[in-house]
Amino acid sequence: MPKFDVLDLMNVKGRLFTDQETEFLKKKFPKKSFRINYIIWKQKRHNGLYLAVFEDRNPHRIRKSAIDHSVEVIASRLPSDKEYDELIGNFGCSSRIITAYYYANIEEVIGEDLKYGVDTPQEYINECRKRGYTRTPDLFSKLEENERNK
Repeated sequence: MPKFDVLDLMNVKGRLFTDQETEFLKKKFPKKSFRINYIIWKQKRHNGLYLAVFEDRNPHRIRKSAIDHSVEVIASRLPSDKEYDELIGNFGCSSRIITAYYYANIEEVIGEDLKYGVDTPQEYINECRKRGYTRTPDLFSKLEENERNK
């Protein structure tokens, strides 16, 4: 196996990290240095996609970016093991602080989270359904609301 020096980390496209490089990156960037944020856009969106999941690569930054002011973070969590391995494996392929994945409804978010073995935060599900970002309307909450109003 050929030896790689530190400069090889700068050119990761076209090859996978060695085990030694992966261990170095995991030591340098532990799981707590990433966050997965479940957001709803505050502004009007031209594409109609108001739900998103953000992979935040620098959640502890002091100066907020413009995107931080444009969204409402409903829930947040650490990445799962599978997501963390993917973030480390793709290290250096993007210069972005945040990678966003957009969705039309909450069912798409839940389905995508299941692929990674993650439970979508219940507070995010509830908020999305309350705001109407769902394929199937929540009929039971309307019944409960009518019962309370009587």
